[in-house]
Amino acid sequence: MNVKHLLFSLALIILISASLLAQDHQDWKYMQPNPQANPVNKIQIIDVNTWIGVGGEGLYMKTTNAGVNWYFHNSAGLPNAAGTIGPNGDLYFTDALNGYITGSSGYIAKTTDGGVTFNTLADSLVPVNQNGKTMAFVDQYVAYVAFGSGDGEHGTVVKTTDGGLTWSIVYSNNSWSVTALCVPDKQTVYVVTMDGSVSKSTDGGQSWNTMNTVVPQDMMCTTFLDVNNILISGSGGTCSRTTDGGETWTAIQTPNSEWAYYQLKQVSPTEIYAVGDPGNLWKTSDFGTTWTAVPLNITWGTFDYLDWYSLDVRGSLFVISGFLGDILISTDNGLTWGSHQLSYNSNIIFDIKKAPGSNVVIAGGREWNPGLRQIFRSTNGGTTFTPIDLGVDFDVYAVSMVSDKVGYICGTNSIVMKTSDAGQTWSQEASPVSGPYISLYSMKFVNESTGWVFLNYSASDTNIFKTTNGGTSWIPQVTNGNAYGIMKGDMADEDNGYVTMNASGQPLYKTNDGGTTWTPIPIPLKGQVGALKVIDKNTLYLGSSYGTNRVAKSLDGGATWTTYALPAVVDINTMDFKDVNTGWVCGNLTTAACRTTDGGNTWSLQNYHLPTGAKIYITPGDTAFALGTWGTIMRNVTYAVPTGITVSSDNVPHGFTLEQNYPNPFNPSTSIKYSIPLDGLVNLAVYNVLGEKVLTLVNNDMKAGSYEIKFDASHYASGIYFYRLDTGTYSSVKKMILMK
Repeated sequence: MNVKHLLFSLALIILISASLLAQDHQDWKYMQPNPQANPVNKIQIIDVNTWIGVGGEGLYMKTTNAGVNWYFHNSAGLPNAAGTIGPNGDLYFTDALNGYITGSSGYIAKTTDGGVTFNTLADSLVPVNQNGKTMAFVDQYVAYVAFGSGDGEHGTVVKTTDGGLTWSIVYSNNSWSVTALCVPDKQTVYVVTMDGSVSKSTDGGQSWNTMNTVVPQDMMCTTFLDVNNILISGSGGTCSRTTDGGETWTAIQTPNSEWAYYQLKQVSPTEIYAVGDPGNLWKTSDFGTTWTAVPLNITWGTFDYLDWYSLDVRGSLFVISGFLGDILISTDNGLTWGSHQLSYNSNIIFDIKKAPGSNVVIAGGREWNPGLRQIFRSTNGGTTFTPIDLGVDFDVYAVSMVSDKVGYICGTNSIVMKTSDAGQTWSQEASPVSGPYISLYSMKFVNESTGWVFLNYSASDTNIFKTTNGGTSWIPQVTNGNAYGIMKGDMADEDNGYVTMNASGQPLYKTNDGGTTWTPIPIPLKGQVGALKVIDKNTLYLGSSYGTNRVAKSLDGGATWTTYALPAVVDINTMDFKDVNTGWVCGNLTTAACRTTDGGNTWSLQNYHLPTGAKIYITPGDTAFALGTWGTIMRNVTYAVPTGITVSSDNVPHGFTLEQNYPNPFNPSTSIKYSIPLDGLVNLAVYNVLGEKVLTLVNNDMKAGSYEIKFDASHYASGIYFYRLDTGTYSSVKKMILMK
């Protein structure tokens, strides 16, 4: 190898701004979609660059550069025992640092540092079955917050007169949820409930008058001109208006009869906007009598429309937020629209694998439309993904990568596909079985030729198929005559493997002859065993959805078992372990992710804040990926720094750097410092003057940060050496001199 070529052909330097990318309260970081996938229920413009939003799963998000980057606090709420946090419904900020939010479980909180920390207010005042819907601040001291229960049968309004220090209940309804709140001044308050009733107070909530007339049901937003002129709106594009302080109401049907309005935004007495319709922003200049559409004219990902929940306006700047965390931006009064959001949606991602010896990561999921958005491919360790449309009608349930080039996928319609170029292109292999409702839920290839697929549903005793020629043909196998489908299958090698059945109360099945025979093994778990991880032929873990102890481990091939309880009630449907001690388990309903580093004896709990979780996967370097709804891929790097490496700074650097070693020349040891602005695989190696690798110093998944490692050359001859840093997206080479 030419040394100059080695030095200069790798001059790729990427500078990445790290401002607002520090996600202090986001243990699991969104890789896809970007910046996140939970709905943004309310957004507020502080200034042209600073916006704040709140939404689903405890979401708080803030940008200081007009939506290019976001800071996240995904724990802005009251967690339950599983760490799950419900949605935040509304916010009110006086400036970039000081504000209030309201959300699930009777939650009101205040921040004075821009969302880094939140102090809970009105603790235990509102019943935990009620969620914060809307808040109305008259000034910095007087405010009202409305709550409603999920069943629609309970509602509460609370009030503060001292800027949130103390709160009191001023309205309570045990029949209907509060859906809208209007506060024209400190004393005048209108409360709208789900059934369409309107109650009014003129003494700051001390007494209430229920109006004789009712408005349409499910009114969700209000605005006002003064204490007498109130406009409310909600489902079916309907509005209702009063001009006499609520004594009478006039119903108005807007041109938008198919969609609900979620927010009314008054820009001036003659300019009110309604947001909700996926295709349009609606505007009225006569207080709701007539409405005109302002087309949004934007489509991305595979969506033709999305629900919009909130709008704020500052001068000519319009910002709309909605479903899947999408943010729309207009800087010309709504004439044209754009977005920094990147959505590659496939409904749900089911599996993900890293190709051995490379930075390629392949994820597979449910197609959005036939043949569309089934595969997502990354070449930088999972930091960014590109969608691949396979053009074949099926959902991808399982991925098996066996080398840096070769891998397989399988799923519905008994389809198996293969790649020989690291996921860039895919070819369809022979189907193992024909017939309706055939889903291949699990797959395991132990090398490029030998692999198994496992049927989730089988009308016969045959529920496993094996190939020894890379999918060209398949050999049927039977799990001891049980006519059940298989929930999970995993193989340790060409001979040894295990499967769990798609039914409760079934044994585990084991093979030690490549699947020719399968032997039932009693297990100590109750319910359906939805998770299986085989570490070697004798070591395996199981996870179930029922019972006190839901994790079981065997070190002797299933002869004996140890069971473990988790710190939360988790309906386990996925698990992965990098070795016998370190692994994750997760449930699809709670998305509570539990991690152990001591073989199951103790567990730590995190929640990655998605409605549904589908998969946990750990790379050899202990980077964990979590998959779920809305095409979501999340990543969590929680491992310890490898032995021999010192963390010189855990602040996120602004770019990649490889520093000159010190001292240089050296004898016999020297230190090498490097910085990485993104989590991912890092390789640092030493080469001689012939370009031959003499030592690998680092080859691990690592968190963003700055590091230092010592190179001890006691056993090497004097001379010139080179050291190279490679992350997949960045490479740098420097020269050092060993002088003995």
